Amino acid sequence: MGHSVVRDCVAYSLSIITMAVCALTPITSDLPELNGKSGFSFWEAMFMTLMYVGYIVMMSQNKKVMAMIGAPPPGFEEEEEEEVEPEPETAENPLEAAKEKASAMKASISAKMNKGDGDEENASDEGAEEKKDEEEEEGGIFSIISMPFSLLFSATIPACDDDDWEVGQEGGAKYYWGAFTMCILWIGVLKLAMVAWADRLGCMLGINSFIMGLVVLAAGTSVPDALASIAVAKDGEGGMAVSNAIGSNVFDILLGLGLPFMAFCIVWDKAGYASGDEVEVLVACIQLQVILFVVVVAMWLSKWKLSSNLGGGLMALYFFYVGFNIVRKRQRPLTCPPRLL
Repeated sequence: MGHSVVRDCVAYSLSIITMAVCALTPITSDLPELNGKSGFSFWEAMFMTLMYVGYIVMMSQNKKVMAMIGAPPPGFEEEEEEEVEPEPETAENPLEAAKEKASAMKASISAKMNKGDGDEENASDEGAEEKKDEEEEEGGIFSIISMPFSLLFSATIPACDDDDWEVGQEGGAKYYWGAFTMCILWIGVLKLAMVAWADRLGCMLGINSFIMGLVVLAAGTSVPDALASIAVAKDGEGGMAVSNAIGSNVFDILLGLGLPFMAFCIVWDKAGYASGDEVEVLVACIQLQVILFVVVVAMWLSKWKLSSNLGGGLMALYFFYVGFNIVRKRQRPLTCPPRLL
């Protein structure tokens, strides 16, 4: 797993450096309010977008890339086999009779305990039924809360889990593309609503937008990535879990910033988008690089194996990062945004 983690961390580090350089470079524009200010120009945004396209192309050739650096392709790692010493062959084994006698006694004890096992099985079945009832009750509450969204999603997103819409069948592929497109559109709509509501909620509670973005929005948008990493980690795919967590950040920086800024320049016919305070941008990029370095060192010390100690250390690092920035920004003036929704 070490080679794949280093590969993804290098890509993430390059993404942070690219973001910092583009954000801190002055924009050349005919508009006086934009000319000379630090920010993302159209060409820089396009470069970031193309950089992500190059990252995807590289990942499509992952097996060849890993082979070039001497790492086995994913799924073909050689597992260490334990050496088993052969038992010495003897003509006669004086302990054979004792082993047979012990086996007979073990079988007799197991037969006597079978009756008790039946009672334990009944108790376990009752516990499983109770747990199932609790899960159904919780699922019922969640279903009621999410019913409006479920109705909207079912009405607008094709149900690709239907056997009649398999890709191999005639016309089946278009339903998958339609479902993918509608999912992207719904994600965009929900993200817009989430940002507007979080900003408005922060204004109502007297919390500035920086802290709301750092705590609420960052955590909310990362929950799907965390759930996906947990799911694959439970299946024993630790490398995939780490790659998902780091790769999503590469997407957020290169495509999540590059594509919107490029669209902004095209729609509003401007040369770029001013990023704001240069010092804050530089401090944020340095923090990300330091955290990435600490993560790589921690995984190296754990011999590239995911463990509870490593997970606890990363959680502590996250809370330190959030707490440090909240303390540093607690005196930031509160600005209420205009009503969007």
